[in-house]
Amino acid sequence: MIFLTLILSCGFKEFNVNKKSWWRNEASKAIQNPDIEGSEDILKNATSSGALHCVDDQGLLAIEEALRINNFDAAKMLMSIEDCKYQDEIYREVVLTKNRELFNLIPRDRLNYLLLSEVQNTKVKEIEEDFLRNIEATELERLIVNREISKLREKSKEWILSNYKDIRGSISHFGTRKRINTSEILCVYGEELLEEIVEKLNGSIEGLTQYLLYKASILGIESAVKYLLYKTPMEVDVNKIDEETGWTALMLASRSGHRKICELLLDKGVEVEVYTLGAGISALLLAAEGGHKEVCELLINKGAKIDSEKHTAWTPLINAATHRRKEVCELLIERGANIDFMTSVGSTALQSAAFFGNKEICKLLLDRGATINKLISYDREPLLLNMLENNSIGHLETIKLLVERGADVSAKTKEGLTPLMKAASKGKKEICKVLLDNGAKVDEVLKYRDTALTLAIKKLKFIIDKSFEASVIKIYEDTAKLLIERGANVNIKDSTGTTPLIFALQYCSERMCTILLKAGAEINSSELMCAAKNGYAEVCELILDREPKSDLEYKNGKAALKQAIDNGHKNVCEVLIKRWPKKEA
Repeated sequence: MIFLTLILSCGFKEFNVNKKSWWRNEASKAIQNPDIEGSEDILKNATSSGALHCVDDQGLLAIEEALRINNFDAAKMLMSIEDCKYQDEIYREVVLTKNRELFNLIPRDRLNYLLLSEVQNTKVKEIEEDFLRNIEATELERLIVNREISKLREKSKEWILSNYKDIRGSISHFGTRKRINTSEILCVYGEELLEEIVEKLNGSIEGLTQYLLYKASILGIESAVKYLLYKTPMEVDVNKIDEETGWTALMLASRSGHRKICELLLDKGVEVEVYTLGAGISALLLAAEGGHKEVCELLINKGAKIDSEKHTAWTPLINAATHRRKEVCELLIERGANIDFMTSVGSTALQSAAFFGNKEICKLLLDRGATINKLISYDREPLLLNMLENNSIGHLETIKLLVERGADVSAKTKEGLTPLMKAASKGKKEICKVLLDNGAKVDEVLKYRDTALTLAIKKLKFIIDKSFEASVIKIYEDTAKLLIERGANVNIKDSTGTTPLIFALQYCSERMCTILLKAGAEINSSELMCAAKNGYAEVCELILDREPKSDLEYKNGKAALKQAIDNGHKNVCEVLIKRWPKKEA
């Protein structure tokens, strides 16, 4: 059917969301109550998809929740999931636990210089040694980490060069992340050694001082940046783009929130208005993303534009709104940001905040005058529909706010898709209720003759086909039940002439069929046969109670009985035989 093709084109991620949401809820119970029976199985049987992408209503992954309450056993299980590599920020939190066993579960290709900096700050020598062992550190790198200055001074330039690992870039020749290099280790540990090694090498490694400037700017090492800007015999270009990141030193320092480094670079003449090609990323945009208010103020005072045509994908305000940076949003608005600025790909600050369920940011933007029903120009989707594309389970309160503030609950796409249809197709019962309570029409018809009810029932087929848990199936059944209680037409036919009852009998659950029949779904000769074939005894009784005892009904009953016998449904046989106790079955 056309609808099924349309659904498949959206990808399996959408179908899998409620299963993942169910798992995330169960994972939270297991993390908070590890002694409950079955808790360990919930975490051990997790998939990488659920562990990496499914968040709770606070926006936390399961491993983040486990780390925050020091449930290290749960964290170990979540870090041991096959093919599951977390974002670097998660591994940073792992380092901060100072748990050696957890640290050694970090994949070796994720052991970068930012993690090494955190390891240094923990002052746990055993973890530091594990880090060096896992990266197969050279003798030079060990001398740097242990700050053995006198031994290093004894080494020749040739020895240093032979032990200096200078692999740069974000990936290796084998397609995995590159090994941490000696320059990065030097930036983390070698404030006292950096100057000495650079001058001993005297330009023997091409572009070394420029590379060190980028790394020192990220790490915020003031003494190193001062040396590289003012004292090194090899001149650096403060405006040169780092080939590894595509950013300037100012951008790198801004993203990390190092105001003092930014000041040093600005005093040296760095250009504040530099944009990357394509996305139009600027230093101010990166500072806003990181929530670094003081750096944002500095850059604006130095001439950084808050709104620019070069911001093709995001603006500083959009980035701040997306990442829940309320103070930065307030600053940017106060300094003149266009609150409704739309980028060339159709993003606005309100749309981005809504998409990620950031209720507090949405409220701030609306209070400051953001337009609520502005179409998203890139795909012409209204606000509520656009945010429902995101499968986050934390959207309910944000949607309540937006609806209260005037979001159009009946806005449609060109195909006729409404927010209610989208919510129903995702099994979002509570969101459906909010939309219906605020005037959404329950029987709006999509281009292919589907309604919110038929979309919910058809999605239920996929849920059952994929062997989702009973609790997930019930979510869709309850969503459909709500729509019916609110007046949905249970007898509407889609583009193939199929009614919800016929579809449910062919593909769905007995409970769904029972709900439809009790709501007055029409029946004909085929429904009894389908119910008998599937073993739906209660459905058979409901159908028979609606039919007069006629010869035609008896004939249909015999055919249904044969289906029940052929498929081994004893309970259905008993129902059918009971119907005609004095007739030959």
